[in-house]
Amino acid sequence: MPKIAYSILLFWLAMVCLGCGPSSPPPPKISDAEASERLVGKWKETGDTGGIVTNEFTKDGKYRSEGVEKRPQGETKFVITATWKISGGVLTYTIESSKPKLYEPGETLEEKVLSIDEREFMYRDVNGKVQTMVRLP
Repeated sequence: MPKIAYSILLFWLAMVCLGCGPSSPPPPKISDAEASERLVGKWKETGDTGGIVTNEFTKDGKYRSEGVEKRPQGETKFVITATWKISGGVLTYTIESSKPKLYEPGETLEEKVLSIDEREFMYRDVNGKVQTMVRLP
């Protein structure tokens, strides 16, 4: 078998064995406007430490988060208010208040929107970890 034909055969076998053939299409990308519209409402998530957090996103760009953070030294209740917007697939919060003082007024936080539908919102948080919120009724 000529060297070139042998090389092509090996390349083709490698592609088939490595699964480089046809695959399922990526999920459809939604616009920032559509993601913003889907985000409006109340959402629940479980924090990294086991606390429960309720997040509310309003149509006028206001955000409120209330919850309990569990730590070895005890539980801490918190309330955070901010404004929010989605641009370029990134959800940006601009902090208005934080009790206790976890964030400074004017501080911004960004999270990458991964997917959002009528019941689940997945995002990559500021630490690079994938998080999920579930819509509340």
